[in-house]
Amino acid sequence: MNKIYVGLFGLLSAAGSNAQALISFSAVMESGATASWSVSGENLLLKGNSYAWSLDGGTDNPQNWVEVFDSAGELAFTIRNASVSVNSPSLDGEGLQKSATPGSASLVTTFDIFAGFQNSTIVVDSPVVSFDTLTNAAGRAEASVTLTPAGTPATISPIDGGIYSADVNGSADSGTNFTTLLPEGTTAQFTGIDLADLSSSEFTPIADSVSSISSQFRFGVTAGALATGTGTFEIIPSPATISLLAVSGLVAARRRG
Repeated sequence: MNKIYVGLFGLLSAAGSNAQALISFSAVMESGATASWSVSGENLLLKGNSYAWSLDGGTDNPQNWVEVFDSAGELAFTIRNASVSVNSPSLDGEGLQKSATPGSASLVTTFDIFAGFQNSTIVVDSPVVSFDTLTNAAGRAEASVTLTPAGTPATISPIDGGIYSADVNGSADSGTNFTTLLPEGTTAQFTGIDLADLSSSEFTPIADSVSSISSQFRFGVTAGALATGTGTFEIIPSPATISLLAVSGLVAARRRG
């Protein structure tokens, strides 16, 4: 099992120019102690307009899990699986996973994380995905979490208004909130509880110009419990803009013909 201690390894080294964190985890335990772990380039896969990173520890391969400890050596959390997948029109290269909609971008984050020996607040941050500014855009987001206790009743609950936040023009801390899902009142208790929020699954116009998207999971969880989550945030040009792009492409094709 991979053991990470605060102050020793905190951040995996960047690969190439991908300096910002692809995914980051942090915890504040009941005692006030903190711990964090993030990835900025390890196992990065870049294909055309898409890139992805994953930690596939599996349920039966604890030697591949990542244990993260606080500065005093207490286990803060364990990451069993995690992934981030990004599609952005600003990425270079030719590949097989280009967006079907010109100018669109998407961000998918998943995780399986065990809380440590204390009740904790856990935060999972995505990267900030930047692209050429869209002046007319629409977005949609979906999120789900599952709680599995460690043999005793457990609770997962929202922090700061919701468990999942989808944001534009910066991170969850610096940008503008597009939507907050799994809000107050969606606390799950006991075993095998699934929570899903699809309330923003239809594309909604965004008033401001948009040049980046990001997301964040934040929740309180009982010691030892397993929290599993998936969040998806997608942005596209407005339908009118897409129609204009399609017409322009048709005209260009006819001229080449």
